[in-house]
Amino acid sequence: MRGFIATLVVLLVLTGCEQNTCPTPGPSLIAFYATWCQSCQRDKPLLVEVAREFPVTEVNFDTQHDIAARYHVQVLPTYLVFSEGREVMRTMNLHTALQALHDFNQQQ
Repeated sequence: MRGFIATLVVLLVLTGCEQNTCPTPGPSLIAFYATWCQSCQRDKPLLVEVAREFPVTEVNFDTQHDIAARYHVQVLPTYLVFSEGREVMRTMNLHTALQALHDFNQQQ
């Protein structure tokens, strides 16, 4: 599933998907990270757990800077929560993002 979501995000960026929309059904998460980011590395084990429950796309800030720029990401880590195809939350706290994913999942 992770590969599908990653491919979808790259395809949407290349085809001009709006910066605040994503057609993935249900709640999903885009995680912007870098290998040099200590907070990103600290969050990695929890991110693996989140990916078992929700679609997660990881975007490497250094190698996929065009995607980060498209979403106006300038601080790491940044987590974008999507629900019903729209960005509904932007946070630097993975626990906050996880709670939002659960909340939006219950609403559907």
